[in-house]
Amino acid sequence: MPRVLVYVPTLYRLGLAAALLGELPLLVRHGIDVHIATSEIPDQENLAAGIPVPVHRCKTCPGDRMWQFSLRKTARDLRADVLHNWCGPSGVDWAWMGIRGRRVATVNNVHQIASLLNRKSGKPERIVLQDENANPEMSGAFRVGATTVPWIRTRAKVLESTTHDQKDRDYFQSRFGIPSGSIVAVAAATLEPESRLKDLIWATDLLGCVRDDVHLIIAGSGRQKEKLRRFSRLTDSASHVHFHGLPADPVAMIRSADLFWQSSPEGSGRYAMMTAMSAGIPVIAAAERNFQDLVLHQQTGLLVPPGSRDGFARWSGYLTDLPAQKQQLVRQAASFVQDQHSNTSGLDQLVDWYNG
Repeated sequence: MPRVLVYVPTLYRLGLAAALLGELPLLVRHGIDVHIATSEIPDQENLAAGIPVPVHRCKTCPGDRMWQFSLRKTARDLRADVLHNWCGPSGVDWAWMGIRGRRVATVNNVHQIASLLNRKSGKPERIVLQDENANPEMSGAFRVGATTVPWIRTRAKVLESTTHDQKDRDYFQSRFGIPSGSIVAVAAATLEPESRLKDLIWATDLLGCVRDDVHLIIAGSGRQKEKLRRFSRLTDSASHVHFHGLPADPVAMIRSADLFWQSSPEGSGRYAMMTAMSAGIPVIAAAERNFQDLVLHQQTGLLVPPGSRDGFARWSGYLTDLPAQKQQLVRQAASFVQDQHSNTSGLDQLVDWYNG
């Protein structure tokens, strides 16, 4: 049985957590001895509770270099056969650390593959591509210059245990002073101009013209926080727009919502939308190319033109006023995402790689 050490710098990021936790149970069932090395994990009762493998956490590592030394020691103590890097081209340098064994990297797009293979040292021997826009059957070898590396394409996994939770809803409503019975929309994004969060604040203000019970919770951090706060005051929606920062459990926040809004493709938007769809939360998203295979308009979610302010408001009102259509939409979305993103595409090849 091969022993695999999966390196992920943090499980706070929703995308990494959803992908990793979706993949690990399948690997364990295939007889792979998996261990996780990480520098920080969220509340054990939340995301990490479902990890069926040992977690090796660095508790005294103030910087990346110190953590890399700790990772090298962990890999040697475990006598790992494989090191699987889940942090893309900015991750660890295997050659510098002197870790022996096979090296596998998970990346999110073909551009990251080129970045990895152009490095002078620490190149992976195998690559897992989680690019939703690639052909699902695509696999083979990727070549950059004189370097050729086998790769497979696998779909991102969604957390199968994700369900709507009233306890989560009560907690977030209490934290922000949101009255019981309100309509709560959640958005997860970096607080930067490219996230187009002003569109969502405008949408909240537009909805406020016809009903006073709509609230928006924005989860994320970034340079634009104070500007967005000022903007919410200018639109007279400050009492209905709430800034959370980076949540310790982003899945719980999404589960607490009535609606999930995604205004741009920045950040972990796809994973956040898959989590919402799996939990039975209707998704309204900008009609970006990266989303259109996931959010099928009026089938698995609702799409609005990028930059549309009234689109988010109009479709939110539609879902609120027509509960039967809302229930049909969320049932179709949950079925779609579980079928398409809880599959084992590429898993057999990955297990073969682990087995050498």
